[in-house]
Amino acid sequence: MCLQEIKCSEKTKPDELKTIKNYPHTYWSYAEQSGLHGVATLCKTEPKNVVYGFPEDSEDTDKEVAAKENFNKEGRLITVEFEKFFLINACNVEFSMHFAFYRD
Repeated sequence: MCLQEIKCSEKTKPDELKTIKNYPHTYWSYAEQSGLHGVATLCKTEPKNVVYGFPEDSEDTDKEVAAKENFNKEGRLITVEFEKFFLINACNVEFSMHFAFYRD
């Protein structure tokens, strides 16, 4: 199950969401500024891997690194890898603003 715009932090997450029946594997990506954005992915089976935000690449330009860092601060992306597929949970309300550099 994918949730977007969770708008909470670890400290402000409602108690009833700390343990969710039938979803023993939960992954939360919070915005650095509490009360904004954020996504959560709730899984019935344990994934092989979980990646939060856009990973940096050694070939990224300084502009790309800065854009990814800014985007990742908002807790808008979780990628979950299972045996046969990837699940991408993203909240991209103003996505074009963050990655305008790709148009260059």
